Formats: sequence, C-alpha cells, structure tokens
Amino acid sequence: MRHEADDLEWTLEAFHPWVPLLGRGMETGARPVSLIGVIPARVPGSVHGDLYRAGLIENPYRDQASIHCEWIENRWWMYRTTIQSPVKRSRIENGRLELVFPGLDCDADIYADGKCVASSGNMFVPVCIDLTDCLLHQDSVELAVLFRGVPDEMGQIGKTSLTRTQKARFNYKWDFSTRLINIGIWKPPYWQERRAAALEQIHSQTDYDSVSGQGTISISANMQFNGEKPSDAAAEVRVVQPDGRRNSYPLSISRSGQVYGQIVLPDARPWFPHNMGEQPLYELQISLFAGGERVDRQIVNTGIRRLRYQRNPGSPADALPYTFLINGQPVYVKGVNMTPLDHLYGEVDQVQYRRLLYTARHLNINLVRVWGGGIIETPSFYDLCDQLGILVWQEFIQSSSGIDNIPATSPSFMQLLADSATAALIEKRNHVSLVCWSGGNELMAAENQPVDLNHPNIAMLHEKVKELDPERLFLPTSASGPVEFVTTEKGVSHDVHGHWKYLGNPQHYAFYCQCDHLFHSEFGADGMTNKTALERLLSDPDPGSVLAGNPVMWIHRAEWWDTRERDRALFGSLPEETARLCLSSQWVQAEAIRFILEANRRRQPEQSGSIIWQLNEPWPNISCTNLVDYYGDCKIAASWVRQAYRSTHVSLEYKRLEYTPGGCFEADLYISTDEPVKEKTLSAVLYSGKGKILDQVFFQAVSCAAHTSCRVGQVRFTVPDQPDCLFFIAVGFSDSAEVKPAGATTPLSVSSRQVYIFSTDDTYPLRPALSMTKPVLAVSVDKLYRLPHEHWRISCTVSNPDASPALLVHIAEKTGHYVTLPDLNAFCLFPDEAVCINLTLLPRRPCGLQTYGLKQGTPGPEPVIDWHSF
Repeated sequence: MRHEADDLEWTLEAFHPWVPLLGRGMETGARPVSLIGVIPARVPGSVHGDLYRAGLIENPYRDQASIHCEWIENRWWMYRTTIQSPVKRSRIENGRLELVFPGLDCDADIYADGKCVASSGNMFVPVCIDLTDCLLHQDSVELAVLFRGVPDEMGQIGKTSLTRTQKARFNYKWDFSTRLINIGIWKPPYWQERRAAALEQIHSQTDYDSVSGQGTISISANMQFNGEKPSDAAAEVRVVQPDGRRNSYPLSISRSGQVYGQIVLPDARPWFPHNMGEQPLYELQISLFAGGERVDRQIVNTGIRRLRYQRNPGSPADALPYTFLINGQPVYVKGVNMTPLDHLYGEVDQVQYRRLLYTARHLNINLVRVWGGGIIETPSFYDLCDQLGILVWQEFIQSSSGIDNIPATSPSFMQLLADSATAALIEKRNHVSLVCWSGGNELMAAENQPVDLNHPNIAMLHEKVKELDPERLFLPTSASGPVEFVTTEKGVSHDVHGHWKYLGNPQHYAFYCQCDHLFHSEFGADGMTNKTALERLLSDPDPGSVLAGNPVMWIHRAEWWDTRERDRALFGSLPEETARLCLSSQWVQAEAIRFILEANRRRQPEQSGSIIWQLNEPWPNISCTNLVDYYGDCKIAASWVRQAYRSTHVSLEYKRLEYTPGGCFEADLYISTDEPVKEKTLSAVLYSGKGKILDQVFFQAVSCAAHTSCRVGQVRFTVPDQPDCLFFIAVGFSDSAEVKPAGATTPLSVSSRQVYIFSTDDTYPLRPALSMTKPVLAVSVDKLYRLPHEHWRISCTVSNPDASPALLVHIAEKTGHYVTLPDLNAFCLFPDEAVCINLTLLPRRPCGLQTYGLKQGTPGPEPVIDWHSF
C-alpha cells in the first residue's frame, strides 16, 4: 500500500566534488562545511529553485543570468531530512516498509544514518530503499541524498552514438533553451508498505465493440510476497463506472502468483479523443487479500476503447500504419510536439500542466508528441490527457545530435535505456490516451535515412514494447522514413520532418503544394514572443531598446530563430514599436504554419496528420518556434492553428502572397472534414484594401464524406488595382443554401470564415500593412462570470466602426493575472463589422521561479480585457 511522503522537511547543502565523502579533513580534522550553509529545500523541486528562494542566485530566467548559474553543475549537493515511520510498528513486523524515490536527477547516493543504502544513475527509474529494520528499532532515521554534480552529456550538438546517460538532454543547451541543467529530487518520494503480499506491474487493457456496445477490461498483475506464498491469497477488482455505479469481480491467481481476469460490461461508455466524443473513465480498485485481511490495494483509471492502426489509403507496401483508429473511427492527427514545461521540471506543478493542456485542447489539438530529447512526463500529465481526450505519442529518451545521429550501443548505455524503457512501459501503459511509442527523435542509420527495427538499439526497444505493451504501435524513430526530411520527390516520403522556417514567397507555397508525404510528425516556423513576455524576461523597462542594442541577447535567447531578415524581406522594414515588431514576426510564423497544415489536410485521408513543432517552451526566448510562450500566453500562430484544426475547415490553395494589379487571382477551394458535409453552400469573397466587398463566388450543394478532403472548385477574381495594395479573400460556409443570383454578395460570418491577406506590392508584399490606418475598436462586455478554481467566462462584442480594416485583432488582459483563451483571435474585422466572442480565462499562479500571478487560494481580481489590432 502506498502512502505519500509529503510531510518531510528537507534541507540543502553544497560542497566541492568528493568533499562530502571525506569524514574529516586530513590537515585540520574538521568535518566538511557546506559552501552555502544549510538552506531549506523543496521536494519535489530543484537545486536552482532552492538557491533562488534563498537569495543566493539571480533568477536565471531573466536577462542573461542563466550564464551566471553554470557553476551549480560543478558542485555536489546534499539533501537531508529526518524520517519517521508513517505506520505503526506492528504493521511492518511481518512485512517491509520502503521509501521510493521515483525521480532522482541524476547521479545520486542515498544514505541512511550515514550508511550508503542505494545509488541512482537514471532519472527515470525509481529507487527503492528498505527502511524496515531501521524503523523497527529506532524512532527516526537521518536520511541524506547526495547528488554528484551532473553527468557529462551533450546538448543539441554532438554525437548520438556517444550518448551515455538517461538524463534529459535539452537542458544541456538546445535551440529553444539555454544551458541550465536540472539537479534534484524531481518527483515526490512516497512510502510503499509491503505486508504478506503485494501487487506489482498492474496492466489493464480495454476493448470496445461499437456494434454491440460491449466493453471489456482485462487485468493482469504480478503478486510479490514475503517468504512463502500465502495459501489463502485472493484478489478482486471493484469497477467504479463513470456514473458512480460500483461492482466487484473476483480475479484469479495462478500458482506462480500471476493475478488475472476479464470483466465484460454490456453497456460500456466508450472513450474518444475530445473532438470525436466523450472521455468517460473507469476506476479500477484492485485488492489483494491474505490471512483474512486486505494486504494491498492499487487504483488504476482507464477508458474503454478499441485501438487499432491502418496504413494510409494508396500508401506503398512498405509503409507503416500511420492512421490511428479509435473505436473503428480514423483519427486525423492534429498534433503538437511538446518540450518539458520548464528547465527545472521538478518545480512544475499540476496547475501548469492543466493550464497548458487546457490550452492545447482549446486549440483543437488531439495529440501531443512527448519528444525524446526531454523527459518522460510526470503522472499528472498523462492523467490530464486521459481526462481531456488528448492522445499521447511517447518517445523513449534518445535524440539526434547533429554531428552524428546514430543510436548508441555501448553496453552501459543499452542497460540504462532498457531500464528506463521498462519503467516507462510499466508506468504509462495503463493510460487510455497513450497510442504510440517511438524509439526517439531523429535517429539515423545514414544521412537522411532513419533507423529501422534492425538496429540493435531499436530492436531492443521493440522487444520491450512487444513484451510489456503489445497493444501499442512502436515506431523506430520520428521521422520514421524512409527519408527523414520533407521533399517534393514523389513516392519516398512516409513520415517526415521539416521544415522549421518559412521558405519565402513564393517558394513556401510551391513547395508544400507538391509534397506527398503520408505523415508529418515535426515541422514549424519561428516567430518572436509576445511583448508581455519580453517585459518579464528582460529587466529593462524598455525591451525595444534592449532588442535594438544588444546583439548578444538575441544570440542568447534566439540563436537559431532571429526572424529580422526574413521579416524585412516581407515588410521592407521592421516596426519601431515593440508590440508591432512582435506581431509582424508572429504574422509570418502563423502564415507559414497555417499553409502547411492546410496543405496536409487537403490530402486527407492519404495524409494522416500533422504534429507542429512546438507547443511550448521551457525557457523564455525572444523568438522561437513555439505556439505558447513560457508564461502561458498564445502567440498569433496558435489562433490560426485553432482554425486550421477545426473539425470542418475550408481553405484556399494559393501559390504566392503578391499578385499583379488587374491580373487574375486563381486558387483551388477545399473542404477538409472529420464529419459529413451535406448540401452546403460555400463562397469566396473578395475584399478591397479598404475592406469593401468587390466580388463573390458561390459553390452550391457541396457535400463531402467524413474523414476526407474534397476539392470544391476554383476561385477566380480580378486582382484589384488600388493604391493601398492589400486585398483580402474570405472563404467559408454561407448562412443559406438558397441559390445565389449572379452578382449577389453576402458577407460571411466573422467567427467561421477564413481570411487570407494578399498584396499587389511585388517587392515587399506585407509592407502596405505597416502604413494602414489603425482603427479604434469598440468593445463591450456582455457577460462576465466566475467559474470554480478562479476560472472566468466572458462574452464580449468587438466592432470596427472605422473606415479601415482591422488586421490581427487580438485580445489583451490588462491585470496580467489570467491566460486568455478566446474562441476567436488574430482575425480580420472589416469596417462596420461586429462579432460576439466567448472566452475562458485561466488564472496564473506563481510556480517554479516565476514570481508573478495569484497566490494559491487567493481570489483573483475581476479580469479587464481589451482588443487591439496590428
């Protein structure tokens, strides 16, 4: 039985390497003294966090202070606490009492009353120490955990073949992070009480028959016992259904101690991803009895669903099955890649996970790829994915390194990898949201040739998955090939990566219109962060002056992702105003990502999904490829992703941003949909640079089958010849199915249309946007009410009474205490248009080394919102 160990009080000390192992100095006979004295420590947490809270280091997330913290990795760190038994001695006289450390990062020794009782060299494998004898004979035990600095490992650049650890590599320096290497107890320790017998390696598998509505739950576990196997051992499972009904079922126990059984539920409620149905969860309370009493009880939450995989229609014979089937229905993957939430991942709490995953769900994301250069996430993450209906693609901890990307095969590394893979498989396989395992990120057999199942490293992982989680798909790596990088060469792209930059105008559009890959598991584009994030990460009150005058800061926080030259090629010059500078960069990022998403969806079902790089960032950058900044606020690209990931989406396949005045604009119109479209009217509307309707074309009685994409027809307009150079095309469903007379014009709903911005400036296509009059928007709050957990819901009306179009209309929350999730954001509002928008606000909480936000339990102020345009 498990007991939390959250009442322990910890302290932290620092030493030069090896010094703590010396009992007394040879010269002085004195005991080693901590270099920082003794300071309070937070568990779970991090050494950096404790030092910051004690006032011993600057905040490494501000300015360039992370550079000043690199000394920390060159010290040894000692955590200490005094522990007492959480249970009466009589309960452990015939059993064992163990303290389990599920996450020690990374090379650590554990001491009980000065004696080394265990060691760890793998941050993903639990360490268990038996304290039964100590606590049977004394009231307390002095416990110490000594971290021996950090292991020597590579950041992004190096040789994968020389990888030697199972420690998160991203915080040794990656393109989206700095060098800030976590040390500490990053997962909460807990007590494990073992009496006559205990349950281990519980495995629940479910299935669902969509025809009969019948669900099955299969359960297996290993029984571990002290001494002889109890002759009267018995086991049962109590199933708590989503509606609260409870039924108990006996489980069988084999002679070898295997516990097993199957429960049939005739009226099961199936689990679906959030955009396909509900997410009912069943609680399994599994109990073990011996000697007439319950000796162990474990709880597993699961969902009932049938998980299958199929090859894409028309795919080559050697292609892997990239289409996931949930309860017989194909899932078009609308995914994101996720990095760890923070460099100091032990400081991340459930509030942060909930906020990020609620944001992901709001953006219509249905899958998260947990990337192999980061961490195997905490239980909170997977629990929330189960609850929210977000699928999980989990990678083992391996990644490319640039100089070579060949998986390591040294015996010591292979053992570490096998141990962490085993622990991950046993811990995560019961989560209904988990759909895929991958050997790691961008592992290569040769240049542009991903590894396959024949590589010894990958073969070992494949065997582990077949042994411990045979239901799940295993991919050798991502991208899984046969070529790594996206290409216009036909017939060779199955699962590919790239690109991570806007390819330029018109190259970006020509390239992605020609691709035929089956799956796109990593790609993206870069854009600057939000102005509010700049104000938090830079201590100067004028972030614009810092950006203009400090090139080192750009290297430190945007080394690969400086977008200034790219943006000059489109805008002609960079805006001087910081907010507009950020928005212009984000505009290009959003344009680049949206077009790739739409190009991919236009080939559904032959193309089975997209996974954007990346959702979040673990450290605040000036510019990066993320959709959500470090502080939780969405960038413009996030809002355009929400639109492109809608269940039914209408898109234009255009070829460039600039067109000749008086010439012909031509683009194909498509519907991409997860649900049937029947007898609908679509239209495309041409707007002038002043936002006036110039022309419109209708497409009548349009139908499209579910899980497909259909070409509706071609849109042709005469490009307007006008001094302001911009023109707009909006596409979407018309409100009425009535046949439209020639020459009729009907504005499309602001909330459901898709607007594309084009130009007649053949030198700098987006330059005209910089000289447009910025309209003053009118905003009224119609409803505002508080929800549980300090969440808020607001309905407001935004209107444009001005004579100029409002571009990139976006929300601002003025108190700074809330993350805003509007149903519509970063949109165009033409003159005299108004739209009603609903939005959810999530509270910010101080967490980790972040000091702003609402303290836990403190009621937040009433939010204050406003809307701005480009």
